[in-house]
Amino acid sequence: MCPPMMQPGGAGPGREEVGTSVPPMSSNGSSIYHQGWFLDAATDGRWGEARVIEGGNVVGRLPYALETCAGFSVSRMPSLIRTLGPEIPALTGKSATILRRRLAITHALIDQLPGVADFYQVFDPRVTDAVAFMQRGFGVSLGYSFWIERGQTEAQLLDAMTAEPRRHLRKAAGQFSIVPLHDISEFCRFYDANLGGDNNNFHGSERMRRLLAAVTDHKTGMLLGARTAQGALVATIGILWDDVAVRNYVGSRQAGVSNASILLLWEAMRIACEKGLAFDFDGATSPGMFEYLWSLGGTLVMRLRVRRSTLAFRAARACAGIVGKKHYFDGMARSTTRRRNAQ
Repeated sequence: MCPPMMQPGGAGPGREEVGTSVPPMSSNGSSIYHQGWFLDAATDGRWGEARVIEGGNVVGRLPYALETCAGFSVSRMPSLIRTLGPEIPALTGKSATILRRRLAITHALIDQLPGVADFYQVFDPRVTDAVAFMQRGFGVSLGYSFWIERGQTEAQLLDAMTAEPRRHLRKAAGQFSIVPLHDISEFCRFYDANLGGDNNNFHGSERMRRLLAAVTDHKTGMLLGARTAQGALVATIGILWDDVAVRNYVGSRQAGVSNASILLLWEAMRIACEKGLAFDFDGATSPGMFEYLWSLGGTLVMRLRVRRSTLAFRAARACAGIVGKKHYFDGMARSTTRRRNAQ
């Protein structure tokens, strides 16, 4: 087994999955990505929210970001927000009644959305259907992430891993120490440096710094670093938490440094274990990432994705693809690539 590392403290996280017992979103409150202060910081205040209110109570909400892309007004996933989707409190009654009510509430939310040229969201994994969106003309697709259920012990976490990551953990524990990073600017400078400068930070260096400061102020996350015996910082990770999960969020490592990142992930998993929360590895965006996260013992979970675009936007996007400029219309995909390159 890996030797014990630092003993962090903290407060609590939110989320769902495929084939295990993660409870539905409606019974667990907001994920951190749905919270107003987080949306403010992640979008520079450029977001709105559809709401359904009955009897003075909010029975449904759907936050969305707003931006301009190549002259079009669009609503897509900001690079600093991983999941969104409709949030509906727990409903009671027969299953048919609940489904009818959920569809009606979701339809009402959709009908309040602004008339943008392109609307795209990735749903919190606890949102398990997109029927109402299909009925309103959205295309629906699937993404995947990995998840570890709450209630696991450290021994169970290690036992769920394959042999190779356990070997890397043992080696890394002898090479690096894991420490909390209290200097947000140091974390961001290190992140930018490993991307080749702050101009390459797709999130926006200042925006990321402000968001991490807000996370610290709200006590909903922490920054960790891996240091050598000489004190040199070689890798970092930022984690978030809400009511259900500790979430792998953002991180970076120096080129050529191996094992440090898995040690940081292990520490994040231990924090989730101590808090009695699930652990969200974040998206599996490539075959290599899929295999890596699978080897760490995670369970595969679905992330529904919905998109609706105008004909004019689709035509402009197709023309941009012909001349090699399609990335101007696919901001989220470009952000994901940059994020993975940094980790």
